[in-house]
Amino acid sequence: MLRKNSCKWPIRSLLITFCLLVLPSISTNLNAQEKAGENLRNLYLETARTEAYNKKYNEALQNLDKALAIDPYFLEAKTYKARVLGFAERYEDGIALAKDVLRQDRQYIPAYICLGDLYYWSKQPRESLTAVSNGLYYNNSNIQLLEKKADLEYQLGLMKESAETTSSLLYYDPTNEKGLELKGLLKKEIKKHNVGVVYNFDSYTNILGNANALSYYYTKESASGPWTIRLNQAIRRGQVGFQVEADWYPRISKRSYLYLNMGFSGSDLFPQTRAGAELFHNLGKGWEGSLGFRYLKFNQNVKPVLLTAQLGKYWGNNWASLRGYIGFDDSPGTTRSMVFLYRRYLKSENNWIGLIMATGYLPDLNGVQNAAFEFNSRNFQFLKTRRFGVTYQHEFNKAWWARFAIGVGQTENELPVNTFRSFVWGSIQLNYRF
Repeated sequence: MLRKNSCKWPIRSLLITFCLLVLPSISTNLNAQEKAGENLRNLYLETARTEAYNKKYNEALQNLDKALAIDPYFLEAKTYKARVLGFAERYEDGIALAKDVLRQDRQYIPAYICLGDLYYWSKQPRESLTAVSNGLYYNNSNIQLLEKKADLEYQLGLMKESAETTSSLLYYDPTNEKGLELKGLLKKEIKKHNVGVVYNFDSYTNILGNANALSYYYTKESASGPWTIRLNQAIRRGQVGFQVEADWYPRISKRSYLYLNMGFSGSDLFPQTRAGAELFHNLGKGWEGSLGFRYLKFNQNVKPVLLTAQLGKYWGNNWASLRGYIGFDDSPGTTRSMVFLYRRYLKSENNWIGLIMATGYLPDLNGVQNAAFEFNSRNFQFLKTRRFGVTYQHEFNKAWWARFAIGVGQTENELPVNTFRSFVWGSIQLNYRF
């Protein structure tokens, strides 16, 4: 037994000696190689920065490729390569590379800053705004992102949003030059009052229209949310009627707000009473959803309640929404309506072109009572309508804008049932801000 144990001890000693002397040496060599590789990749990055500063973009890209060959996950080098591609006006390549960085690390803030710049340089300001807003989701106090967001909102005419972002920017950095500059500009730019008039017509047999409607309104931006008072006037078949109406959009949080509505009329051309409430919520990534109701009292027997929901999406310079209504009442029974809207923004939020498609029993359209019902002493009947049209809003200057719409439609006949007649419809709105 002693002889067997004596044979094992030398082997065990050799193993221990190997671990104590040889393995640390190997580890030291590996660490040294790793450190050398890290130093070399950093040297390539700094060399690329110098070459890019001197506008030697091809040489800068070559050095960045060398750095990434050493470390494919060197996000700083990959992000800077995306920026250099932008310097070289290869915007799409740069955007694709910056997005690839974010696929590797969704919370890498420099990539959001770079992506915002690339979109801006390629004249895609709304995509740039989306990029910096996404970055702020992960770091809401980043000064660079806040500067870019406030400036982009200002350039796009989103004055209220820019004011809110500027306020956040100056909260985190009270002496920020861009923030102070924007604060001074916004004091002159933000206009809190709007007055305007809307004219709608449905024309079946003559150019002046068989169903005409006018709406005169005043809107004020308040700290709690904008509110509007409105006087609606309808002219149909020689009758003239009026309705007084008010809207309010109180803010609940940064992502949610309410729509509240109330209206009254003594005319047969409008409901005696109308009311509504709806909750809007920002779902993120350009999506917004809402859920609410409308109540319309025409007389003691006809008092439909409509449930409504909307889903909207902003992407690039585009916006689209789909809204549905389901109405419940004993007189007309269950009714259904659908409205689809699309806008392509051109220069600012007040300059766009769009489409409108609607079908069903619509309680209102473009803010004015839709000619979707007939009323007389003998009968109250809801009529289906179908509409298709194009819309255009033009901003003349910082005070005036106008909106135009023209389209075709069909409305259901009282008799014979399930038959329709065609009509031309249109709308003109003029708005003044002060």
